[in-house]
Amino acid sequence: MLNKYKAKLNYLVVWCILGAGLTSCRAVVSTSSGASGGGSEAALSPVDLNADGATTLSGQVADGETTVEIANLSATEYVRQVVVDLGAHFLPANICTGKTIFGRAGTAVCNSLFGDLTASNMHRDTGTTAQMTLTAEKASGSYASGYREVPDVNKDDDGYFTSDNGCSNSGGAFDTCSTVVNATRPSLDCGTGATIDARIADCVTQNGASATWAGSTKGNSGEATWKLVTRKNGAEVWRDERTGLVWSDTDGSYPNWCHAAGNKQADDPGGYCNDPSYQDQTTPYSACSEFTGAQPTFSGDDYSGGTYSDLKGGMGKLSSPSVRWRLPTITDFKQADINGIRFVLPNITTGASSGYGFWSATVFSANRYSAWYFLGSDGSLGNTNYDRGYNSGNVLCVGR
Repeated sequence: MLNKYKAKLNYLVVWCILGAGLTSCRAVVSTSSGASGGGSEAALSPVDLNADGATTLSGQVADGETTVEIANLSATEYVRQVVVDLGAHFLPANICTGKTIFGRAGTAVCNSLFGDLTASNMHRDTGTTAQMTLTAEKASGSYASGYREVPDVNKDDDGYFTSDNGCSNSGGAFDTCSTVVNATRPSLDCGTGATIDARIADCVTQNGASATWAGSTKGNSGEATWKLVTRKNGAEVWRDERTGLVWSDTDGSYPNWCHAAGNKQADDPGGYCNDPSYQDQTTPYSACSEFTGAQPTFSGDDYSGGTYSDLKGGMGKLSSPSVRWRLPTITDFKQADINGIRFVLPNITTGASSGYGFWSATVFSANRYSAWYFLGSDGSLGNTNYDRGYNSGNVLCVGR
């Protein structure tokens, strides 16, 4: 923006404030028949105040005052206006909705309530394209098309029993298929690039529509959108677009909780993770988290060498992009279930037929021998029979 300008003999000195996204400043020089600037104008070419030549730029500092001296102005020339390039910081997408800065109306969602940003979890018909937000649910006299207060026993289910999981849809209480649509498995390896977004774009190029699962049209509640990050030798990594977290594939190896979590805590009240029979006390096993001295459980992981399993998309702490993996908490699983994880990950039902689920990082407070688990078939949670010392849980990793 223009701060001030003044004439000085046949020079004009202009101060511009450059910073916080302001990238350049220029003067539009005109001539007039009167020394005061009145009369007819004949506009000259704009003078770029960041260029060499007749213009001298001096005193420029980041986020501060810049003095610009325009030389050799005649008696009939004057500066009609000073134009500042506002830069990307002042694009409409970076200005809040309802605000206008330098004539640019904002489109960004700012300072919104949680309900403005997440979907209602009311049941609805699969295929409803316009998901209703929580704010809309609370404010509406009538709900969006396809939503209902009273559940429909033929539609409003957990989404597990589909043709992918043995339903033949012959009808009745035991063979009516869920209307939820599971993710179509991508067939081509993908996920090259130095950023997560670049890998997602590559997967879309290689696999088209099967690289995205849209909960708005394929779920029956408040599910989110998921995007494929990598596919390598059949293993898939997906990103939950609502949380921005990435989820690994699983190898079905069933380690004990100490190995899954990377824990060798000396004061373990259950006496497991501080016992060499359950955890290496020198170089502890850790399925997800990388830390000094840890050894992996996934085949293909080499934490010290910076190479990683296809189950993690070849990504880890030392890769590019860098991903920090950890064992999910039970709350991570709850949120991911709301967002549709059971309909997206390829091996989420691993072990479900035998009652096994996925270890969480959350210990059962009333019995610290046990930890909570997540069952990928129907989303149920449990802690009984999940003794942390036994090889009874599978592993998924969540990363950022």
